[in-house]
Amino acid sequence: MNYLSVKSDERSADFEVDLTALGLTGSITQTDLSRAGWSPYIGYQLQDNMALELGYVELGEVTTRISGSATNINAYLNTASAVHPTTASGWTFNFVMSKALHQRVNGQLKFGALRWDADYTLASATTSKSFSDDGMSPNLGIGLEIETMPQIPVRLGWNQYRMTGTNVRAWELGMGYRF
Repeated sequence: MNYLSVKSDERSADFEVDLTALGLTGSITQTDLSRAGWSPYIGYQLQDNMALELGYVELGEVTTRISGSATNINAYLNTASAVHPTTASGWTFNFVMSKALHQRVNGQLKFGALRWDADYTLASATTSKSFSDDGMSPNLGIGLEIETMPQIPVRLGWNQYRMTGTNVRAWELGMGYRF
C-alpha cells in the first residue's frame, strides 16, 4: 500500500482562459491542488529485473469555485462542465523494470496505463449538476525500493498521470510484502 502526495498542473488562470474560450465569465479559486491519495497494488515477478503490477490509484479530491453572475444558471453549469479540475481514481497496469543499485536497494522504472473515472459536481446557490468523465491514459514512474527486512520492501517513488490534457504528479511512499 502506498501513500501519495498528489499535485495537479492546473492553475486558476488556466481555468479562466478556458471559461473565456467558452464564452463564459467568472473568477476562479481553487483548493486542494496539493492533496493526499493512496494506491494499493499487487505484482508478479517475470524475471529478476522485470515485473507486472496491477493496482488501484485514488488521486484525491479537488475543489474549484467560480464566482460571477449568470442569467441562466443551468445553461452556465452545462457549458462550464467542460472546464473542471483533473483528478480521478482507477485501475493501473504497469510493466516494471528494476536494477540493483546497492545491496538491498533497487532502482525502478515503470510505465503503463491508467483506466480512470472522475465524478464531479457543479453547484450554484440554487442548483447543482453531477457529471462524469473517464478515459485511458499513460502513466510513468521512477523510484527506489529498499528491502528493510527480508520480504518487506519500502518504496519511494514519483509517478505522472496524464488525463484530459493535464499532468497529475504523485510522490509515493509505501511498503510491500513479497511471498
